[in-house]
Amino acid sequence: MWHFEDELIRLRERGLPAVLVTVIRTAGSTPRQAGAKMIVAQGGTTFGTIGGGQLEYWAIRDALECLKLDKCQVLSYALTTETGQCCGGRVELFMETLNSNPMLTVFGAGHVAQALARVLVGTSFNVSVADSREKVAGEDSIPPGVTVSHGDTRAYIESVAWSATRSYAIVMTHSHAEDFEILRRLLECPLRYLGMIGSTSKWKQFRRRLLEAGIHAEALDAVRCPVGIARTGQAPAEIAISIAAAVLADFHGKDDHHSVGLALRCGEASGDVPS
Repeated sequence: MWHFEDELIRLRERGLPAVLVTVIRTAGSTPRQAGAKMIVAQGGTTFGTIGGGQLEYWAIRDALECLKLDKCQVLSYALTTETGQCCGGRVELFMETLNSNPMLTVFGAGHVAQALARVLVGTSFNVSVADSREKVAGEDSIPPGVTVSHGDTRAYIESVAWSATRSYAIVMTHSHAEDFEILRRLLECPLRYLGMIGSTSKWKQFRRRLLEAGIHAEALDAVRCPVGIARTGQAPAEIAISIAAAVLADFHGKDDHHSVGLALRCGEASGDVPS
């Protein structure tokens, strides 16, 4: 039996929205019966089948339109000679758009990342945490439903389908050198929001090095460092609440600095904070 839920999870981990197409009603002769499912991912890749042929062609076309409009709908298809089909039946399909929520990727699985994952449970965000280390103390406190990845962060960045309208990334690893490399690579990705934990002096050093590496000043002006809404304290939970408030405000259109693409800029800071 095909476990479509596993495929949807894999697509979510990659940041790819998709449409779950389900046959909900049939009449007459049809290639599949009620309950048959197919997943149509962004870009047109499909998993499973609702019967193939012209019906599936129409379904893929209409599913991609649902993705474009970010909506769900029920559509009915007549399988007659007039539409290039000879079954003579009728099929109703429910097209359910999934994985279209904003996606926050946190680089670093330390105390603040763990607290941030907990704070964002139940919000609009799908949260993923990526860390180059094999194991991080306390990561078992990260809630179920949050994807945790270990290993090469460069490969991880390359595997994600970043989106200028849906993708948020916060850098807070255990290493400044790693922070720099991750930030440099993320600046080449389409993102809605890019932030990093750090002090004013840290950001000045990073900015200078990134300019020397050929990154445009305009792109660097979009980075939020320090990330968060205000000075809310230095405890991991307090920092996490500050960051969560900032990304939620941006997503819901309450951020005065919001703009399309890399929508963040550098602010003031009092010092480095624990990650």
